[in-house]
Amino acid sequence: MSLLKSKKNFFFISGSRAEYGLLKNLIISLSKEKNINTRLIITGTHLLKKFGKTINEIKRDKIKIFKEIKISSNTRSPQDISFSSVKIINGLSNIFKKNKPDLIIVLGDRYEIFLSCYVATLFKIPIAHICGGEETKGSYDNQFRHAISKMSHIHFVTNKFYKKKIERMGENAKNVHDVGSLAFSDFNKIKFKNKIELEKKYGFNLKKFFFLVTMHPETLKKTITKDKLTNIFKAIKSFKNFFFIFTSANNDQGGNEINLRIKDFVKKNSNTYFVSSFGKEDYFSMLRYSSGVIGNSSSGVIEVPYFNIGTINIGQRQFGRISSKSVINTNGSLRDLKKSILKLNSSKFNLSIKKITSPYYKKNTVNNIKKILIKTNLQNIILKSFIVK
Repeated sequence: MSLLKSKKNFFFISGSRAEYGLLKNLIISLSKEKNINTRLIITGTHLLKKFGKTINEIKRDKIKIFKEIKISSNTRSPQDISFSSVKIINGLSNIFKKNKPDLIIVLGDRYEIFLSCYVATLFKIPIAHICGGEETKGSYDNQFRHAISKMSHIHFVTNKFYKKKIERMGENAKNVHDVGSLAFSDFNKIKFKNKIELEKKYGFNLKKFFFLVTMHPETLKKTITKDKLTNIFKAIKSFKNFFFIFTSANNDQGGNEINLRIKDFVKKNSNTYFVSSFGKEDYFSMLRYSSGVIGNSSSGVIEVPYFNIGTINIGQRQFGRISSKSVINTNGSLRDLKKSILKLNSSKFNLSIKKITSPYYKKNTVNNIKKILIKTNLQNIILKSFIVK
C-alpha cells in the first residue's frame, strides 16, 4: 500500500551507528512537521550483532523503523561487500516501487548510501546529501562520497570550503548550503553520564588517564592498516599506567579482522577494554573524561575538538579533511605513536587547545536544514545540469 500523498514523504536511509547518531535529531525535528511524513530505512551494521546491533539504540530513541534490509555479516572480501550490495539494491527497489518517496535524505560516504542514491536515481527520486565535499583519501569512501554528490540535488555541507568544492564539481550554487555539522545539533540536550554511571554500565574503572581508540580499515591499503594496528598495540604496551578503551571498526572490508585482533589483544592486556558501540550520548560522556582520542575516525577531526581535547589521527583515512590544531597527524609508526601519546597527555599541549573551536560547528544546523527542505520545490529540482563557471 502506497503512502498518503497529502503530505511530503521524506525517507532517511542509514547503514551505520555513525550516520544515525548524526541524523537522529533531524529525523525527530522533521517528524513534528504536520505536512511531512518521515520514514527511516535501516541496513548495514545496524542489524549485525558483532557491530553492536545498533537497531536497539534506534528503538530506545523511540524512532519508528519503516523497513529493515538485512545484509551478510561477512566483510572479509570485495565479494562479501558485493553480495550485501545486491541485497540492499533489491530491498530498496521493492520499497521504492511500493512507496515512492518525495525525497531521500542521506549522510556521508559509505557504500550503503552510494547504493541508496543509485536506486533513487533509477526511480527519479530527489536526493538530499549531508556532508558532501569532504576528503578521506585513505578509503574508497572518498570515491563514493563524490559520486553521491553528483547524484544528489540538495547539498548540506559542513564548512564553506566544502561548499566551494561542491560548486567546483559543477553543482548549482543555489542548492549547496553551508550549515555546519549535525554532530553538534543536540549538545545542549545531551544527558551526560558521570564517571560512576559509566563505570557501572560498562564494568571498568575510569582511571585518571585513559584514551578512546577507534581504528577503521584504510580500504585502499589493507596491509598498511594491519601494520598501524600492530604499532598501536606495541605503543599501548609501553604505557602501562594509561588505560585504552577500543570501540569497534566499521563494516568496511577488513573491519571484522580489526575487531578480532582488538578483542584478542584486550584479553591479554589488563589496561585495555573493548566496547562494540557506546552510542552517541555515552561516547560524548566518555570524551569529557578522556585524555584524548586515538585512531582514524572522522569523530576525532570533527567532534572531539569541541571538547577541547586532543586527537591522534593515524594514517591517510582522514587525510584531506579540514582540522584544528588539536589534531596530531601521524604516519602510524611506533616511534610517532609513542611521541604523540606523550604529547596528547602533556600540559603544554592541552593548555594550547583550551580555547579552540571545531571548524565544523555552526548554530541551528537542524533548523536550517529543515527550513531549506520545506521550502525547496522538489518537482523542479530533479533535473540536473553541470554548471560551468
